[in-house]
Amino acid sequence: MSDEGRGSKLPDMQSHHAFIAVQIGSDTSEYRRRADQMMKHVIQPALSTFDLTPWRSDQENKPGIITNQILQQLVNARVVIADVTARNANVYYELAIAHAWNKPVIMMADETKDLAFDVMGERTVILGKWEGSISADAAESARGKLKDTLAEVLDPNFKPESVVTNAIGEAQRIESIEEREPAVARELAALRESIESVKADHVRVQQDEFRRLVAFIEVCIRNNRVYDPRTMLDDGEVSPIMESWVEDLLGMRPPTPAEPPTSDDVPF
Repeated sequence: MSDEGRGSKLPDMQSHHAFIAVQIGSDTSEYRRRADQMMKHVIQPALSTFDLTPWRSDQENKPGIITNQILQQLVNARVVIADVTARNANVYYELAIAHAWNKPVIMMADETKDLAFDVMGERTVILGKWEGSISADAAESARGKLKDTLAEVLDPNFKPESVVTNAIGEAQRIESIEEREPAVARELAALRESIESVKADHVRVQQDEFRRLVAFIEVCIRNNRVYDPRTMLDDGEVSPIMESWVEDLLGMRPPTPAEPPTSDDVPF
C-alpha cells in the first residue's frame, strides 16, 4: 500500500499535537542525528496525514521551566510516540506518565530486543537496525506502519490499554463486585464464622483431653498403679495428637500388664 493510501485525516476531530519521547543527546551526538532523521523521515510525515504536529522538548523555544512544559505537553497530547531503543530513563519516565494518564501510546524501536519486559505487549513500530542513518526503504516501511497504527489509536472507539490501566481496572472490578454483589460478602462472612467455629471446637477438644490426662495421672498416683492409658480414648472425641501420646505411653509400660481401673477409679 502506498503512503497516500495509508490512514486518513479524521473528520470532526480537533487537531492536536503528538508528544515525542526520544533520547535526544547533544547537538553533535549520534542520538541527536538519529532523533532528527526519525522525526524528518518517519514521524512528521505520518502525523501530517492526521493534521497532528509533533512536539519534542528540544524544539521548544518558549521560555519557562522545561520540566513543567514537558509534563504539560505530555498530558495534553492527542497521542504519545515513544522511542524506547536506547532504554533511556527519561523516555521510560514519560512513557509511564502517559500510561498513568491513559494516553494513546505508540512505541518505536530499532529492534524488538530493545523492548523492556513490561512494555513488550505495547504496539511497536520497528525501524530496523541503526547504522548511522535511516535508509529510504526503512523510512518508508516505518512511516507506513506508523500511519496504520495512528489510524487505529486515533479512532474515537479506541481504548488505550497498558500495565497501569489493567492494574487500575482490576482494582476497580474487585471494588465493584464488593459493592454490587452483597451475596459474596455474605458468603465470606459465613466462611469466617465456620473457621471460628472450627477453632472453637479445636480448643474444646484440647481442654477435654487435658482434663482426661490430669484425671488419669491422679488415679495412677492415688492407687500407686499404672493403668492402661487407652481408657482415656474410650469416651468422647480425641485428637490425633492425643492418640499418638497414648500409644507412646503404651510403649513405656512395664512388662507386667497393668490392671484396668474400675469405673469408680476413673472420673471420665
